[in-house]
Amino acid sequence: MVRPKIDPSTFFRAQLVWDATMAGSIAERLDGGLARVIHLVGQFHTDFDGGTVQYLLDRKPDLKILTISLQNAHSRVLRPADKKRADVVIYSLAKPPEDKKPESNKSAE
Repeated sequence: MVRPKIDPSTFFRAQLVWDATMAGSIAERLDGGLARVIHLVGQFHTDFDGGTVQYLLDRKPDLKILTISLQNAHSRVLRPADKKRADVVIYSLAKPPEDKKPESNKSAE
């Protein structure tokens, strides 16, 4: 199947509509009396205060938002590229300690 070419500006505008819709839904729930909303979404929408965060703050400027970003990487410290990515950055790629080697299967003697 041949996929049609996607115009990047059209794609970006569609993402902005999605961001505005998600932010609107969150704001409506908060206005309806919910104390907190947990919203799981791809990092494009929230990393570096992405579109969803901006649209939500436009509607509710005093809202306290906590963003969490999962990164498919291994690091024990915050990488320079991840500064200002989110309030919390979690590196989810586990790396075994290099100083430990798996024990070989020893049969009982």
